[in-house]
Amino acid sequence: MFYSRKELLVLAVALVLPAALLGAEQSHDQAPRVVMNVVNFVRSLDPRHPRSWHGEALREEVALNRKYKFKNTILFQYDALIDPELRAEAAKSDPALTEFGLWFEMSRPLNEAAGLPWRPKHDPSWDWDWFINPGFLMAYTHAERKALIDAAFARFKADFGYYPKSVGSWLLDAWSMDYMVKTYGVDGTSETAEKC
Repeated sequence: MFYSRKELLVLAVALVLPAALLGAEQSHDQAPRVVMNVVNFVRSLDPRHPRSWHGEALREEVALNRKYKFKNTILFQYDALIDPELRAEAAKSDPALTEFGLWFEMSRPLNEAAGLPWRPKHDPSWDWDWFINPGFLMAYTHAERKALIDAAFARFKADFGYYPKSVGSWLLDAWSMDYMVKTYGVDGTSETAEKC
């Protein structure tokens, strides 16, 4: 579902205005507080949408972030990370405002990169599935989670030259977060319970 620019602007104002009013109590010699960071997660594979939809959505998000100078984080699902067109769209972001990280939903390409079988719950031809098993880290053993996380972080570093500091998912388990923090220095997570 796409939101119009007007709807996104109203949402941004609704989120920023209360925080800006609360921040009005700060003295003028203090650095302003960051009160909002837009998180855009990007996937390439989704049987519910045509492939072109993901690029169009990312293009619009990047344009809005640039226009309104939103601090933002783009979290790549593994299949989007290996998609040169989506990475090229994300590269149009303002580097002073944009952070890149990883979005953890499993997909056939990530499972294959980790040396694990892909086991979709629905159609065997689907390369991504939204069910907890196989779509999220907690559906895997600790050894499998480690392999999936290591594969995603290795690819991110190969493409960007550094490990991401931020990760996100609909569901992140404590073991996986602890492993990412201790092994890769992750210092920010975004766990989204459900869409509005």
